[in-house]
Amino acid sequence: MKYFSLLTFIFISTNVYATEFYLKPGMEDIDGTKYYTLTAKNSNGQKNIDIALEGNANTVTIRDRLKFYCKWGTADGISIGMSSQTGDGVMTIYSYYFFDKKLSNIFAKSYAVMNSKTPYTPLSLNHSVCRHEGEGVKKDNRTGKDYVENYEVIADGPFVLKDVPNVHIKYVTDKGLNLVKESELGDATIDTYKIKGNLSPVNLSVFFMVLSSEMNIINLISWGSARDRICYKVYAYTYDNKGDISKNIAINDDVNLSGCEGNGTKFNYKNTTLIKKYLNKIFKE
Repeated sequence: MKYFSLLTFIFISTNVYATEFYLKPGMEDIDGTKYYTLTAKNSNGQKNIDIALEGNANTVTIRDRLKFYCKWGTADGISIGMSSQTGDGVMTIYSYYFFDKKLSNIFAKSYAVMNSKTPYTPLSLNHSVCRHEGEGVKKDNRTGKDYVENYEVIADGPFVLKDVPNVHIKYVTDKGLNLVKESELGDATIDTYKIKGNLSPVNLSVFFMVLSSEMNIINLISWGSARDRICYKVYAYTYDNKGDISKNIAINDDVNLSGCEGNGTKFNYKNTTLIKKYLNKIFKE
């Protein structure tokens, strides 16, 4: 069945969690968008939240139940997920909702992850929830339905930062593309790749290598389409064993590592093997 029966509820045991959570199909809005209803319930009452099915997703499911112990009290939470097929692959949306004992929605955030191979859980989730860093749900004045304002699109990643525990990097879409460092204490933008003309940046490759005794993140960004003119640039970032990341100016300013193809021109470093070969040659000289 594509949809749960209206009599079917997904229940989380009260033996472990102070707040019970239920998920069931809801009503469509005035635009025909289909919804589920998430119900949070405890001894103080209950709260209902609208969950919109995005893209061509036809169901939403509970992935996990979470409990964080903050200085101000206990936060009971839930993670739900849905998947939608797009022209670039499968987009999976992971949404997190947390409530205090009075059932105030203290945190809500959604992450759309492209071609996710494993379920996504932000490293900083505990920290963010306890600090109330994600706003709760908002109400759409036109449709009367709830929505999550805090929404992040992860175009590529996350990737574990090699040899550094509890630090990841990811490429986040936001008026261009941001390289973001993710740790238990939150996110930090390392670099921003801007839209050029009407062309959005795309990360084609990311890998790690040692150059001059320093660990480096190397990535290849492109703008354009394979059917037309397409431009490339290789970027590099050094990092230490604490996960502190800095731009590698020597590589970023190398004129050989940026260029365009089309109208008879050619760019020579379009894959990991060719980039590594060039960098090893340059840094051995």
